[in-house]
Amino acid sequence: MKLISMLVLCICASNVFATGQTPDYIAFEGETYALHYTNPLEDYFDKHPDKAPTSTSTADWRGYVATFGVTNRTLVLKEIEREVSSKKRDDGVMISTYKSIKEDLFPNAGDLPIEWFSEVIVLPRGELETDHGRTHSNYILIEFTNGRITETKRLNTEEYDKIRTRQFFAFQKTDEYKKVAEEIKKEDESMEFIDSVIRCHIFDGYTTRFLDETNTANRAKSQSFDIGVEEKPTTNLPPRGAEGSCGSESSNP
Repeated sequence: MKLISMLVLCICASNVFATGQTPDYIAFEGETYALHYTNPLEDYFDKHPDKAPTSTSTADWRGYVATFGVTNRTLVLKEIEREVSSKKRDDGVMISTYKSIKEDLFPNAGDLPIEWFSEVIVLPRGELETDHGRTHSNYILIEFTNGRITETKRLNTEEYDKIRTRQFFAFQKTDEYKKVAEEIKKEDESMEFIDSVIRCHIFDGYTTRFLDETNTANRAKSQSFDIGVEEKPTTNLPPRGAEGSCGSESSNP
């Protein structure tokens, strides 16, 4: 399953060199955000592999970069492009040129509704320097169900850390968590490490909706977590050894 595969990748990534992947993007309330942990079109291409673009870059295994927006509370595809060339500047920075392939894939579709998408996405805003490193001053959490916004939460840093912990405790009670626990028995990692990864990235593919917080709030208050933030790793995966901390989220590109 996607959930288990993602977790195993998180555990093993530190032993494998990985090129940072170009994310998809979403425009929301006048700002554009990178979607580092989700790619809404991948479910569509899994079902229609004949339409899936082919990769031309190690920095874009998907073979495309999609830009989404929200229209009438519905997630829609605004644009989809593929890299056609790249060049390294004198300062070492790679500059890529992209071409639209939207009409090739979805002729006359306009703003295409992404009706199959059901996830919670996190949009961090306002960079903030703390004693632990770089974090953000506030967050927008958007729950999509079948492509429609079903709930939105606007939180400061403290509120975001609390809801992430409550979501983790609620997730621990689910069958999905049990499946993950069974899978990680094959890996040489402690349950403390696994739980820390899941908690830090609970909204990055491990849960697809807001879970019941009522029965977990008191338990969350009684637990002690180091919620310090470290510098963002160069891949989309949390670093090994981050048992007690959560990697910083990326905000606007």
